Amino acid sequence: MDIEKFVKEYLPFIRKILAKTLYIKYNLTQSEIAKKLNISQATISYYLSEKRGVKELELNEKVTELIENFARAVAFRKNVSKKELEEFYDELRKSL
Repeated sequence: MDIEKFVKEYLPFIRKILAKTLYIKYNLTQSEIAKKLNISQATISYYLSEKRGVKELELNEKVTELIENFARAVAFRKNVSKKELEEFYDELRKSL
């Protein structure tokens, strides 16, 4: 999948799933999630309130598993580097 399509169509939905998983399953605050994902707390609020990333997309089993594994890893770490986020998003893009 090309990068432009991924960023425009899939990334908001994937971030929403990731934010919800970290918030509900791992009990992180919006501020903690924002810091770990390198996005604003306001954006996390939009994801959690279904105001962003609202387009429901079909994700294959591999992508769903990658998101779950990344959420688990992120939940128990203090920081996630920008490079790690880029590599995670790139792996997701290639798996779609």
